[in-house]
Amino acid sequence: MSYCLNPHCQKPENLDSAEVCPTCGAKLLLGDRYRSVKLLGRGGMGRTFLAIDQLKPSKPFCAIKQFCPQSKGNVSQKAEELFQQEVIRLDELGHHPQVPELLAHYIQEEQQYLVQEFISGQNLNDELKEQGAFSQGKIRQLLISLLPVLQFIHAQNVIHRDIKPENIIRRQKLHHQASKDFDGLVLVDFGAAKYAINADMRQTGTSIGSPEFVAPEQARGKALFNSDLYSLGVTCVHLLTQASPFDLIDIDHNWVWRDYLNGNTVSNDLGKILDKLIAIAPSRRYQSADEVLKDLYQQDAIAISSNTVAESQQSNIISHPTSIHEDLGNGIVLEMTSIPAGEFIMGSPENEESHENTESPQHRVKISPFFMGIFQITQAQFRVIMNASPSYMVSDDHPVECVSWNAVVEFCTLLSQKTGRNYRLPSEAEWEYACRANTKTPFHFGSAINTDLANYDGRYVYRSGTRGEYRQTTTPVGSFPPNAFGLYDMHGNVWEWCQDLWHDDYIGAPTNGNAWESGRSSMYRVLRGGSWYGYPWYCRSAARGRGKQSDWKLYYGFRVALTL
Repeated sequence: MSYCLNPHCQKPENLDSAEVCPTCGAKLLLGDRYRSVKLLGRGGMGRTFLAIDQLKPSKPFCAIKQFCPQSKGNVSQKAEELFQQEVIRLDELGHHPQVPELLAHYIQEEQQYLVQEFISGQNLNDELKEQGAFSQGKIRQLLISLLPVLQFIHAQNVIHRDIKPENIIRRQKLHHQASKDFDGLVLVDFGAAKYAINADMRQTGTSIGSPEFVAPEQARGKALFNSDLYSLGVTCVHLLTQASPFDLIDIDHNWVWRDYLNGNTVSNDLGKILDKLIAIAPSRRYQSADEVLKDLYQQDAIAISSNTVAESQQSNIISHPTSIHEDLGNGIVLEMTSIPAGEFIMGSPENEESHENTESPQHRVKISPFFMGIFQITQAQFRVIMNASPSYMVSDDHPVECVSWNAVVEFCTLLSQKTGRNYRLPSEAEWEYACRANTKTPFHFGSAINTDLANYDGRYVYRSGTRGEYRQTTTPVGSFPPNAFGLYDMHGNVWEWCQDLWHDDYIGAPTNGNAWESGRSSMYRVLRGGSWYGYPWYCRSAARGRGKQSDWKLYYGFRVALTL
């Protein structure tokens, strides 16, 4: 069946699968490919349809957004600018599993359309109406799920400007999908998104966004990155209270959201995070999604540590932690974080810029849960285990460098003896899975890279990135935003040794996440991640390097892994 896309058609519904509408003569296929089957909704800028991609054998669903504004004149012109802006933003953002993918853009019969991935699920406003106020656990999961999305879009210099419950969809589970495919939330509607282009990251312009959720500075036409954080925070307190955000601010412009909890419980720690998210003054607010995640992860680590000790004392039950803080002595701590089980596509597609044959063929790999170092091993950590540090660029909080694969294996052996845990190098598959953190773009933060996001030779540019600083040295670990798994410096700083023997391609590679240690001599081992000394394209999630086991260089380092 078909639904006619002509906004003036008198009988648009329940049509057959012909190529033209029998009522008005309009084409029923958009771009000779997409057939609209149902009207999903309409608004001031146009209509949205459920459609089928007829060129794919599986006939998957997709969404068609049609631009046909109800208003005229200047208002209509502004609406058209926003529509075209949404097309551009979605295209430039590339692909992120929690952002709808742009599939096509058409102008047909004097109407403008975009085709995008169809997100089957329920928005949080509807979920609130059905299930009632969110618990603090659901709010914490909401933040942990969406903050990495904001990291991703802000890294592209994009401000969403319309975060609210209606624009957050909980993806519906399908029978054939693994849990990782549906339990995340999806941020939709980039029609209001704009670039932050000025030196102070402000974008002056028209006030856009939903009044209840919009930040004060954005209402004055000056949106900041943390304007999105404000809107996310207001969304959280609305979901906790079921009250209009207008009712949650008193006459003196103070937030009183705790007065509307109606028996709901919010811990002091989470409450402090929400208060800082919704601070009226931008300077008193969190400045980045990274800062919020750090506070959330720190709270989780403290809570898990306390619970584990209590349970051990009371019943000798050992909990499975999500983080480990290993005391190495002399005040030096090794921080490990839990990497969840999952599947991913390893390697890069042939159309990825700077793709090399060593990254092919792409193949699906299953990964078992494991722990990975939040940071690259520092000089202080290396010294406390090995009683020496080979580093040329001496500084305790910088990654150790000038280490060979052989020296790293010795470090893991001594660390394991000291702690009683089986520390090791990650396999190459584990490393790439952990680096990507459920993303498919060249970098975990998107399709481009700049020196505000990683340490590499900034004199060179990858894709739409910009030239930046060439620091000519390592930087302290944790200097740049973490990925969604909480791992720092996965791109740049130092190349990281992996357990695997080097192979020229992935033909015959393991698909279970284990290190590939057969079929080649033991002379060369795999390195991953790029370095301060290298080009930006070597920092891609799929990029591979190799080194002799006995080689040490100014840009060779490592981080450790662990399986409990």
